[in-house]
Amino acid sequence: MSQTDDLRSRLDKAGLGAIANELINQSKEAVAMKAAVVPDDAVPLGASKIGGLPDLPASLAWPKWKTGELSFVVQVNLAELPENDMLPSSGLLSFFYDREQSAWGFDPQHKEGFRLWYFPETSGLNRTRAPESLSFPCARLTFEPFLSLPDSSVIGDLALEMEKDEIYAEFLGKYPGDGPRHQILGWPKTIQNAMELECQLASNGLYVGDPSGYRDPRRKELEPGAPDWMLLLQIDSDDKTQMMWGDVGMLYVWIRYADLKQHNFAEAWTILQCY
Repeated sequence: MSQTDDLRSRLDKAGLGAIANELINQSKEAVAMKAAVVPDDAVPLGASKIGGLPDLPASLAWPKWKTGELSFVVQVNLAELPENDMLPSSGLLSFFYDREQSAWGFDPQHKEGFRLWYFPETSGLNRTRAPESLSFPCARLTFEPFLSLPDSSVIGDLALEMEKDEIYAEFLGKYPGDGPRHQILGWPKTIQNAMELECQLASNGLYVGDPSGYRDPRRKELEPGAPDWMLLLQIDSDDKTQMMWGDVGMLYVWIRYADLKQHNFAEAWTILQCY
């Protein structure tokens, strides 16, 4: 069964068959990341994992911010992913985040509180010991493609009456499956508000931790660039890896379409949302 047929079948069973075509048209290809805790030395060098110790070039210093060394969160070997048209077919993405979880993404100065590196070659990497005790338990990653769906704020009138909106919200709560929602590409599982405009304004120097940035005259100039942002990584709170982002929240790593096309990961932006 194709991904489209599978999604249509699930929507029909949930009572959403009447708007299934419209929802499928708005779906985006995504990859779920499934984590299974294993000893770090059981994960091959350069393989995909959450937590543990990162595999880095020997010449690369451990990233730091004002709160100290960043925590290593995840690395993704792109050659292990299902075939897709968005990401490079090889190389390693490596993501680090503020150990104090104070880089929420609404302040331009938060940029140094997270780091996303792309290493085109994995052959020269070395497993690198973390400073102090910064490492999370290691979990090997496997990948499952699926069609992600937007939340009800995006589909708007499609949900029609409140009854359908509640049914759709319940459906999204279970789709695509149980467990932490670690994800690559697709629609985010949003906890608070949409993030594209926040990424656009904060990455261009506007503080949006209060209404001042949204009222700034520069917003009008910058806002048309908000749709250029797309989700790259979503890292959920996860008991298995002892990751808790705020109050049962998520980390979202966003990137501009043009930057992704050019394999420029240095300008990615990270937002933390929680309940």
